[in-house]
This record gives sequence, structure tokens and C-alpha cells, in this order.
Amino acid sequence: MIHIEDFIRSNGLIGKRFYVLGKGPSIEKFNTVDASSDVLISLNHVVRDRDVDIAHIIDFDVWEDVKEFVYENAKYLLMPLHPHVDCKASKLSLHALIEQDSLLCKLDKEKRLLWYKLGTKRYFGGRYPTYKSGYFSGDVIVGVLASAGARNIILAGVDGGNQYSNEFSDLNQKTLLANGRKSFDIQFTRIRYHIMSYDINLKHINDTYPIKVYVATTEAQMLATKVLEYSIRKNTDKPVEFIPMHTCGISYPEPKDISNRQRTPFSFQRFMIPKLNAYSGKAIYLDSDMQVFNDIDRLWSLPMGSSDVLTVAPSKGEGRRLHFSVMLLDCCKLDWDIEDIINKLDEGNLDYYSLMHEMKVAKNISADISEHWNSLEKYSPEDTSLLHYTDMETQPWVSVNNPFEAVWVSDLIEAIQYGSISIDYIVDHVNKGWVRPGLLWQVNNSVVSSKNMPKDLYEKDKQFKPPYKELVCVSSGVSDSYLSKVLVKLKKVVRTMTKK
Repeated sequence: MIHIEDFIRSNGLIGKRFYVLGKGPSIEKFNTVDASSDVLISLNHVVRDRDVDIAHIIDFDVWEDVKEFVYENAKYLLMPLHPHVDCKASKLSLHALIEQDSLLCKLDKEKRLLWYKLGTKRYFGGRYPTYKSGYFSGDVIVGVLASAGARNIILAGVDGGNQYSNEFSDLNQKTLLANGRKSFDIQFTRIRYHIMSYDINLKHINDTYPIKVYVATTEAQMLATKVLEYSIRKNTDKPVEFIPMHTCGISYPEPKDISNRQRTPFSFQRFMIPKLNAYSGKAIYLDSDMQVFNDIDRLWSLPMGSSDVLTVAPSKGEGRRLHFSVMLLDCCKLDWDIEDIINKLDEGNLDYYSLMHEMKVAKNISADISEHWNSLEKYSPEDTSLLHYTDMETQPWVSVNNPFEAVWVSDLIEAIQYGSISIDYIVDHVNKGWVRPGLLWQVNNSVVSSKNMPKDLYEKDKQFKPPYKELVCVSSGVSDSYLSKVLVKLKKVVRTMTKK
């Protein structure tokens, strides 16, 4: 027997693309794909209809159903060291089964039998890791491949819901959800965990492009928004549609109760996304005060399963609430209408906290996006996928006191060099008082740190007042003093959360 890690490494497969083929409806799309240079892995009965490189089978009763197909259609068989029986872990080992099953024995002698340890503590230790038992064979194989070094995986027929494709309808009464689960959706929790833990590039055959990125912003925030756009585009080779939402021409009334009104003029923009996206497909939501350092396709390609919203999980031990400033939305499942939401706020069926901090208008939220995709005022070149400049008083376009100013200004200078942002655009924003004046000197002189500016200019930037009045909802009728108090309170809350 050959361990799967040894097999992948010794055959130079780490850089290869792996197709994982399941019995779900999307397997039918695989028939139109040229996968001749990829590694094909079938799950369970899929091997009976397709030639594959590896047939992955967890349950011994499935092996008995398809073993003749495996021998003819698969180059290798992959099974856990202790195969399951009746959907449960057993004490039977492959070593013992080889002695009892002539075809297993034949595969072993031909060096076509691969193995791994699955699931229970009794098998921990030794040279090879134990892979945690999953919900279905799909999430197990993603974890096994990721741990073994594979980094590019495409799922076909590994779907949510509770259906097989038509070609496997004969198994509906025999194997469909035979493990007692209500739906295949639950497997995506584990798959998303593997994606984030191993930073693998996983896609589903149903994924479509361009990547839709909706950003909540205003004209006063557009320089930061353009740097965000540049940082996204420089880190991906996939087509991106970048939409600043204030340009979409949708207006809506403010709630009657002052306490339910927007804290910024773009607080409620995120709820416009499903309608703007024609209630179809996926969409990414971001705040404008962000910078991206990883391929946005990693976020876009997260499988959603039954979830209508994926958001960022809080860091372990922080004890803070979920943040909905980074979201992946399934617009097909979200019936959001901004005027209806305002009506619910006015009628007392919603309040600002439950809307913005609990996302009560969503039915199924999964916090499975890594905290590295919403790093609040913390940056590590090795780990940070998205840096969120949450402290409005020290954002690098308005302040010289941000510890990561050079990180942001570097992208600004690059964006100018590549023609994504013009010098005239910065001049206009400086003249309007939206960004600190020293930025213009920095980009003209390619200086990433404001501390290297002329002293008089540095002092001028130190006295620059962030344009909060541009960030508050002037038309709401809320007093400036009230809004100032709200902003100060928000800053204190953010600082407290980032220090925990």
C-alpha cells in the first residue's frame, strides 16, 4: 500500500489540478470540460461511468458495489486505513481486508492501492497524519488532498441540496443521504475550513466570472476606493467587475428614528447588492477603507452551500461579534429591498443593531471566511489577505499616524505608475479637502513614508482634519454634534475590539 502523500509527492502532482467528481447535478457540466492534463478523482459510484486516475471510497459496502468498475476504470484506489461499514468507522483494516478480498489483494500487488488514516483518536501518531472524519467523502478528500500538498482543486458534482444527477438516480433509494444527514450542504463548512487552513485554490465547476465586487463608498472616499480596486486587480488574473455603489443611482429614505439612521452615508448600501445584481449569482461586499493582498478569487470561489451570506469569523479568543464589512452573498437567496428594510426599521420590526451587527435580514449566515480576510488595523506580510483601516482618524490618506501608511502609499504610487489613478485625481481630492495635502508630494517623489516629507508639509498633514462631515449623512437631519459623538464611540469600540 502507498500513502496518498507519498504518492502525490513522488509523482510530482503537487502543482497539478485535481478534479473531484461527485454524484451531484453539476457532474453533467464536466462532460464539456477538457481535463486531459488534470488528475481525476471519483467519489464512490462515479467510477462506474468514468475513467479516472483515483477512485476514492470510504465505505466498504460501496467498494463491494463498484470494485469491478474500479479495477477497470481507475488507475488507483484510495481508501482509509480503516474503511467504514454502514457509514460508521470500523475496526476492519485494509491489511486484513487485503487477505480476504481478491481484487483488493490484486490492486495491492500491482501497487495501485493508496491509503490514509481517517478520523478517530486511536489512529493518531506515527509518520502520517490522521485526517478528521467529515460529513461526506467530498469534504474528506478535499482535506486529504490539501494536507498532501495539492493546491488547485475543482469540484464537479460535489453540490449542496439533496439530489443526485440523473445518471445516478438508480441510487436514490440506496445511498442518497444514507448517513442520516438532511442535506449535502453541511459538507461545505468543512470544505471552507480546508480552503482557509491550507490556502488552497478551490473552485466549483459552476463558478462564473467576472468577480462582482460591490464597495460601499462616497465621492470623498473614492481615492481610497481606487487604491482598493488596484490592490484587488494586481493580485488576481481573473476578470473583476468593481462597482462603487454610490454611482449606481439608487436612493432611499432615512429611517424616522434617529437611532436607526445610517452612521455613514454608505452604511445601508450593502443591502442594495442583490437588487443591483438582478437577484442572481454571487457578489462580494467590501468597505472602501480596505486593501487586498491575496487573490480575491480565493474569496469568490468559496462554496456557499445553503448559506446566503458568508462572513468573517472572529479571531480565536477575541470574543468580538461578527463583522459584516466583508461578505460573500448568494444574491439568488437574498430578497433584500432597501425600501422594505427601511419600512421594517420604521415599523419596529428591525433596529440598527440587529440589522447591521446581526444581519437579521439574512436567513443562513456562515462565518467561515478566515479572519485574515478582515484584519482590523493589523498587518502581517505572511498572513494578511485584507487589511481594514477601521480607525477613521488614522487612515493613511488622511493621517500621518497610521503604522501601515507605507503599505497603502506603496499601492497608491504603483496605481499611478500603471495609470489606474492620475495625479490630477489626487490634486482634485487635495483641493476638496478629502485627503491630506502631503500625499501629493509623496506620490510625486515616490516616498512611501510621510516622515520623509519636508518638515513644514509633515506638520501641515499632522494638523489635517479628516473630513467626517463628508462621511456623515448630511441629508438625514441628524445634528453634527450627534454624529460626531457616534463616530467617536465607533472608534472606541473598534480600538477595544482590536486590542482584545
